[in-house]
Amino acid sequence: MPVLKIAVTVLLSAAVLWILFAFLPALILFCCYFRRKNPSKKPQRNDPFAPGSYYFPFRDVIISAGGYMSGLSFSRLEIRVPEFYSKQKRSSAAYTEAPRGGFPGGALTLRARFYEGRSCNKKIAILLHGYRAHYMFNLPVYCRFLHSLGFSLLIPDMRAHFDSDGKYVTMGVAEGRDAAAWCRKIHGLYPDSEILLLGKSMGASSALFASDKLEDCGVRAIIADCPFVSPFDQFLRQCREKHVPKFMILPPLKLCAYMLTGENFVLRNTGNVEKSRIPVCFIHGDADTTVDYHSSELLYSKAAPGSELHIVPGAEHCIAFSAGGRELEAEVRDFLNRNFDC
Repeated sequence: MPVLKIAVTVLLSAAVLWILFAFLPALILFCCYFRRKNPSKKPQRNDPFAPGSYYFPFRDVIISAGGYMSGLSFSRLEIRVPEFYSKQKRSSAAYTEAPRGGFPGGALTLRARFYEGRSCNKKIAILLHGYRAHYMFNLPVYCRFLHSLGFSLLIPDMRAHFDSDGKYVTMGVAEGRDAAAWCRKIHGLYPDSEILLLGKSMGASSALFASDKLEDCGVRAIIADCPFVSPFDQFLRQCREKHVPKFMILPPLKLCAYMLTGENFVLRNTGNVEKSRIPVCFIHGDADTTVDYHSSELLYSKAAPGSELHIVPGAEHCIAFSAGGRELEAEVRDFLNRNFDC
């Protein structure tokens, strides 16, 4: 009996210590990174265009493109998606709007802006922004470029961002299914349209998570700008830079992710890319300190025939397209001309 009591005491003590020094810190860390920010609180962020920042050389280009977008009129679209995809009984339910009676586990309303182009909606680009990055800062250069080519633009606010509902960001896992829902929505509204899916950073990874679910949606091509392979791979890279041991953070953080979002953050989008037959244009800067450019090389090695890889020398995170200049624009235009008929 004394031995049993000692064993129980040791186990309880270990459980308490694990909760105090592993689970609770992981829960706090998860909420800090992935829980929706309170919109009533003014974000305390440094000026991204401050002299010395890697955005500073492209300040005029980004602001000019943002001004171009501000001058365009747009309409608004909405879709309803499951809050927890893991609770859906049928896989098809993950990519359609809410059925009668709603989704098990609740539903979210996602909202988007739709800018019509001169192609009369024959060519439509769906653009996915990055982690906590507003499209007017994150995507205006792509928006202006594609709109000048005649594309109509659909720009959704991702779940737990801006005008869309949601409590937690899943770094591309649930957002990929949301992207597939948007593609089906547009294909339903414009059955004859040809769709381009484009994303930056988290948006690029979301597009790649969706890539094997899009072939009956009219999606002709994907552009992935600085994508990462797995949410946890990306998060652990940040932890390594802060010298946080992997064994201390991974198990409790994985548990927190599943408890709060129902998603597996360890999933990798290489399998989705390998199964997809849609060509992908990968764009990445070799000086990216946020997402290693080798992730694009790995994903490119798994991608469908007709895919391309453009590594831009000296370009930091999310600015490779601007840094590539007219030469890269011409290469992307050629990629689009090969994959779009109209």
